[in-house]
Amino acid sequence: MPPRHGKSELISRYLPAWFVGTFPDRKVILVTSEADFAADWGRQARAALEENAGLFGVAIDQESRAANRWNIKGREGGMRTAGVGGPITGKGADLLIVDDTIKNAEEAVSETYRDKNWDWWQTTAYTRLEPEGAAIVVHTRWHTDDLIGRILKESKEQWRVINLPALAEENDPLGRQPGEALWPERFPKAALENIRDNQALYWWSALYQQRPTKHGTIEWPGEYFDDGIWFDEWPLAPLLKVVALDPSKGKTERSDYSAVVMVGEDLDGTLWVEADIERRPVGQIVASAAEICRDFQPEGFGLEINSWQDLLAQPFLERFRELGLVHLPIECIHNRVAKEVRIRRLDALLRARRMRFRTTRGTRLLVSQLKEFPLAVHDDGPDALEMGVRLLEHYKSGLTQPGPVIFEYVTA
Repeated sequence: MPPRHGKSELISRYLPAWFVGTFPDRKVILVTSEADFAADWGRQARAALEENAGLFGVAIDQESRAANRWNIKGREGGMRTAGVGGPITGKGADLLIVDDTIKNAEEAVSETYRDKNWDWWQTTAYTRLEPEGAAIVVHTRWHTDDLIGRILKESKEQWRVINLPALAEENDPLGRQPGEALWPERFPKAALENIRDNQALYWWSALYQQRPTKHGTIEWPGEYFDDGIWFDEWPLAPLLKVVALDPSKGKTERSDYSAVVMVGEDLDGTLWVEADIERRPVGQIVASAAEICRDFQPEGFGLEINSWQDLLAQPFLERFRELGLVHLPIECIHNRVAKEVRIRRLDALLRARRMRFRTTRGTRLLVSQLKEFPLAVHDDGPDALEMGVRLLEHYKSGLTQPGPVIFEYVTA
């Protein structure tokens, strides 16, 4: 639901009061972004139940009535509250409520913070559920990879999704016509349209329509990636060709991708690009990238060497010899310039429409990452593409070395 539309009032105040009043031997755990904020909802839920105690025939235990921890007198039920990461281990929940774990844009765009949220959800929050317990996660959406985004990606089939945008869209769950306001008495359509018109499109789409897509500060406009950028088969014209690799360590859903990008430049200065982007364990990186080099026959192969990747150089040299690629140099690239700065070097090429992309699954993923740069979850494809473009310039400057050798190529 959108901000200021009563979702916490409904889910974090009245629902716990009703639930414990109806089932006085059951327990509620409520978690929000901060402990004080969660305790305030605990206080309001307690007050709501006390105001309606006669309706339910229950009473709050006067010896256990703290805002963040209160119980039903003579029964087993009650309510606990905490902030994300707070102490809820050792306690069980018949009803687990998680209400907005992200409090601002800075947290939303931080992959480190989102990872921390996800780890907490998996290892602490969800493990508190009793065998017949239920969980409710209520959020304003902030990012494609926020807590709800990850839950839907990992286990959507276990959840019932209720999505209530500020302005109705097609197939609205409340039966509204497209464009109708969610709460017109408080936020009429004109007021919502005024918010939309004075806000970055990304934040309107995410916070108010619950459809986080591209950030308002994405680097390149959509017209840079129209239908004219695609090709099916590599051209026959003479090409200077290179392959660049941005390796990754693993193949889990949260791992970075291993990106192998092929780049060729024709006599007109057009760059032709193809990508193979997968999550691969380390042992498969050498085999797959070497086979691509065997088939593509580039003039050079660029391998990013930062920290652990330097262990791959020698295995590549041995594999190239086995495949008969005895004249293919391995360029060990030490990237000493920030990744975002390097990827932005592609701007002139994209703006001048000098890049063409082959219609493969991996290349489409590369283009998708370009479209959402710099706030996409992954940018492995653009990173390898920039290294490939830089390697082309390296060769055009005559800085080649013959034979199956490994030598260092340091960025400016």
